[in-house]
Amino acid sequence: MITNISHDLKTPITSIIGYVEGMLDGVSNT
Repeated sequence: MITNISHDLKTPITSIIGYVEGMLDGVSNT
């Protein structure tokens, strides 16, 4: 059960991390 939960959370967390990193890159570029 824990494995299923962590698997379901992996995709949204990865997309959030990518989104945050993209924002940080944009801030550092300006």
